[in-house]
Amino acid sequence: LRQGKRAKAVEAFKKALEQAKERSKPDLEAYRGLALAYLGLNQPERAIEALEDAVTAMPEESALRATLAEAYLAQGHFKAAITQYEKRLELEPTLGAKLDLARAYAKQRVSANALPLFREVLAERPGHRVAALGLADLQLAMHQNPLHAQLEITTAKFLADHPEAPGDRERALLAGLEGVVRTCESMR
Repeated sequence: LRQGKRAKAVEAFKKALEQAKERSKPDLEAYRGLALAYLGLNQPERAIEALEDAVTAMPEESALRATLAEAYLAQGHFKAAITQYEKRLELEPTLGAKLDLARAYAKQRVSANALPLFREVLAERPGHRVAALGLADLQLAMHQNPLHAQLEITTAKFLADHPEAPGDRERALLAGLEGVVRTCESMR
Protein backbone atom coordinates (compact mmCIF):
# COMPACT_ATOMS: atom_id res chain seq x y z
CA LEU A 1 0.00 0.00 0.00
CA ARG A 2 2.76 2.44 0.90
CA GLN A 3 4.38 1.91 -2.49
CA GLY A 4 1.18 2.89 -4.28
CA LYS A 5 0.51 -0.59 -5.68
CA ARG A 6 -3.05 -0.77 -4.47
CA ALA A 7 -4.38 -3.20 -7.09
CA LYS A 8 -1.64 -5.68 -6.16
CA ALA A 9 -2.38 -5.03 -2.49
CA VAL A 10 -6.05 -5.95 -3.05
CA GLU A 11 -4.99 -9.29 -4.50
CA ALA A 12 -2.49 -9.92 -1.70
CA PHE A 13 -5.05 -9.14 1.01
CA LYS A 14 -7.68 -11.34 -0.69
CA LYS A 15 -5.16 -14.19 -0.74
CA ALA A 16 -4.37 -13.63 2.94
CA LEU A 17 -8.10 -13.77 3.73
CA GLU A 18 -8.48 -17.02 1.79
CA GLN A 19 -5.59 -18.53 3.74
CA ALA A 20 -7.08 -17.32 7.02
CA LYS A 21 -10.42 -18.84 6.05
CA GLU A 22 -8.70 -22.19 5.37
CA ARG A 23 -7.17 -21.99 8.87
CA SER A 24 -10.59 -21.01 10.30
CA LYS A 25 -8.99 -17.96 11.84
CA PRO A 26 -10.17 -14.53 10.63
CA ASP A 27 -7.38 -12.03 9.94
CA LEU A 28 -8.27 -8.57 11.23
CA GLU A 29 -5.29 -6.87 9.57
CA ALA A 30 -6.02 -8.46 6.19
CA TYR A 31 -9.58 -7.14 6.29
CA ARG A 32 -8.38 -3.67 7.27
CA GLY A 33 -5.68 -3.75 4.60
CA LEU A 34 -8.20 -4.78 1.95
CA ALA A 35 -10.54 -1.97 2.95
CA LEU A 36 -7.68 0.57 2.85
CA ALA A 37 -6.56 -0.70 -0.55
CA TYR A 38 -10.08 -0.27 -1.91
CA LEU A 39 -10.21 3.24 -0.47
CA GLY A 40 -6.90 3.98 -2.16
CA LEU A 41 -8.45 2.85 -5.45
CA ASN A 42 -11.39 5.21 -4.78
CA GLN A 43 -13.78 2.28 -4.32
CA PRO A 44 -15.44 3.11 -1.00
CA GLU A 45 -18.39 0.73 -1.49
CA ARG A 46 -15.99 -2.20 -1.91
CA ALA A 47 -14.13 -1.03 1.20
CA ILE A 48 -17.42 -1.10 3.08
CA GLU A 49 -18.12 -4.61 1.77
CA ALA A 50 -14.72 -5.76 3.07
CA LEU A 51 -15.44 -4.23 6.48
CA GLU A 52 -18.93 -5.79 6.55
CA ASP A 53 -17.33 -9.17 5.86
CA ALA A 54 -14.87 -8.52 8.67
CA VAL A 55 -17.66 -7.68 11.13
CA THR A 56 -19.52 -10.83 10.09
CA ALA A 57 -16.36 -12.88 10.72
CA MET A 58 -15.52 -11.09 13.99
CA PRO A 59 -18.75 -9.67 15.46
CA GLU A 60 -17.24 -9.03 18.90
CA GLU A 61 -14.43 -6.82 17.55
CA SER A 62 -15.51 -3.33 18.63
CA ALA A 63 -12.73 -1.55 16.72
CA LEU A 64 -13.98 -3.09 13.47
CA ARG A 65 -17.48 -1.87 14.19
CA ALA A 66 -16.13 1.65 14.76
CA THR A 67 -14.18 1.52 11.48
CA LEU A 68 -17.24 0.28 9.59
CA ALA A 69 -19.36 3.02 11.18
CA GLU A 70 -16.83 5.66 10.08
CA ALA A 71 -16.90 4.28 6.53
CA TYR A 72 -20.69 4.40 6.53
CA LEU A 73 -20.63 8.00 7.78
CA ALA A 74 -18.17 8.99 5.06
CA GLN A 75 -20.60 7.64 2.47
CA GLY A 76 -23.63 9.29 4.07
CA HIS A 77 -25.14 6.02 5.32
CA PHE A 78 -26.10 7.48 8.69
CA LYS A 79 -28.54 4.82 9.90
CA ALA A 80 -26.08 2.02 9.18
CA ALA A 81 -23.34 3.99 10.97
CA ILE A 82 -25.56 4.49 14.01
CA THR A 83 -26.33 0.77 14.13
CA GLN A 84 -22.61 -0.06 14.17
CA TYR A 85 -21.85 2.60 16.80
CA GLU A 86 -24.69 1.26 18.99
CA LYS A 87 -23.27 -2.28 18.75
CA ARG A 88 -19.81 -0.93 19.51
CA LEU A 89 -21.12 0.82 22.63
CA GLU A 90 -22.68 -2.47 23.80
CA LEU A 91 -19.31 -4.20 23.35
CA GLU A 92 -17.19 -1.32 24.66
CA PRO A 93 -19.03 1.11 26.95
CA THR A 94 -16.29 3.75 26.91
CA LEU A 95 -16.34 7.52 26.73
CA GLY A 96 -15.07 7.37 23.15
CA ALA A 97 -17.82 4.96 22.10
CA LYS A 98 -20.47 7.21 23.67
CA LEU A 99 -19.05 10.28 21.99
CA ASP A 100 -18.88 8.63 18.56
CA LEU A 101 -22.50 7.52 18.86
CA ALA A 102 -23.59 10.97 20.06
CA ARG A 103 -21.86 12.60 17.09
CA ALA A 104 -23.53 10.18 14.66
CA TYR A 105 -26.94 10.89 16.19
CA ALA A 106 -26.19 14.62 15.95
CA LYS A 107 -25.38 14.31 12.26
CA GLN A 108 -28.78 12.70 11.81
CA ARG A 109 -30.32 15.38 14.07
CA VAL A 110 -31.70 12.70 16.39
CA SER A 111 -31.44 15.03 19.35
CA ALA A 112 -33.44 12.82 21.72
CA ASN A 113 -30.59 10.29 21.55
CA ALA A 114 -27.63 12.63 21.02
CA LEU A 115 -28.27 15.08 23.87
CA PRO A 116 -28.22 12.52 26.72
CA LEU A 117 -25.02 10.94 25.36
CA PHE A 118 -23.24 14.30 25.08
CA ARG A 119 -24.36 15.08 28.62
CA GLU A 120 -23.14 11.68 29.90
CA VAL A 121 -19.72 12.35 28.41
CA LEU A 122 -19.65 15.81 30.00
CA ALA A 123 -20.77 14.38 33.35
CA GLU A 124 -17.91 11.86 33.24
CA ARG A 125 -15.38 14.37 31.97
CA PRO A 126 -16.42 17.99 32.58
CA GLY A 127 -14.92 20.34 30.04
CA HIS A 128 -14.56 17.70 27.31
CA ARG A 129 -14.23 20.12 24.41
CA VAL A 130 -15.58 17.89 21.61
CA ALA A 131 -18.62 16.86 23.66
CA ALA A 132 -19.34 20.43 24.76
CA LEU A 133 -19.07 21.79 21.25
CA GLY A 134 -21.15 18.91 19.86
CA LEU A 135 -23.85 19.62 22.42
CA ALA A 136 -23.88 23.34 21.71
CA ASP A 137 -23.87 22.78 17.94
CA LEU A 138 -26.81 20.41 18.19
CA GLN A 139 -28.76 22.85 20.34
CA LEU A 140 -28.13 25.63 17.86
CA ALA A 141 -29.23 23.39 14.99
CA MET A 142 -32.40 22.56 16.90
CA HIS A 143 -33.10 26.30 17.23
CA GLN A 144 -33.22 26.09 20.97
CA ASN A 145 -32.93 29.28 22.94
CA PRO A 146 -29.75 30.87 21.60
CA LEU A 147 -28.93 32.24 25.03
CA HIS A 148 -28.98 28.72 26.46
CA ALA A 149 -26.69 27.60 23.66
CA GLN A 150 -24.47 30.64 24.27
CA LEU A 151 -24.27 29.71 27.95
CA GLU A 152 -23.24 26.15 27.10
CA ILE A 153 -20.69 27.30 24.50
CA THR A 154 -19.15 29.89 26.82
CA THR A 155 -19.08 27.39 29.69
CA ALA A 156 -17.43 24.78 27.47
CA LYS A 157 -14.88 27.33 26.28
CA PHE A 158 -14.10 28.38 29.83
CA LEU A 159 -13.60 24.77 30.91
CA ALA A 160 -11.44 24.06 27.86
CA ASP A 161 -9.32 27.16 28.54
CA HIS A 162 -8.94 26.26 32.24
CA PRO A 163 -8.18 22.51 32.29
CA GLU A 164 -6.38 22.87 35.61
CA ALA A 165 -9.77 23.26 37.33
CA PRO A 166 -12.18 20.91 35.53
CA GLY A 167 -14.39 20.57 38.61
CA ASP A 168 -14.89 24.30 39.08
CA ARG A 169 -18.41 24.38 37.65
CA GLU A 170 -19.47 27.56 39.49
CA ARG A 171 -16.69 29.62 37.91
CA ALA A 172 -17.49 28.11 34.53
CA LEU A 173 -21.19 28.91 34.86
CA LEU A 174 -20.41 32.46 35.96
CA ALA A 175 -18.17 32.90 32.93
CA GLY A 176 -20.98 31.49 30.81
CA LEU A 177 -23.51 33.87 32.31
CA GLU A 178 -21.19 36.80 31.68
CA GLY A 179 -21.05 35.73 28.03
CA VAL A 180 -24.85 35.59 27.87
CA VAL A 181 -25.09 39.06 29.41
CA ARG A 182 -22.65 40.41 26.79
CA THR A 183 -24.74 38.75 24.06
CA CYS A 184 -27.94 40.32 25.42
CA GLU A 185 -26.30 43.73 25.60
CA SER A 186 -25.10 43.45 22.00
CA MET A 187 -28.67 42.62 20.87
CA ARG A 188 -29.99 45.96 22.14
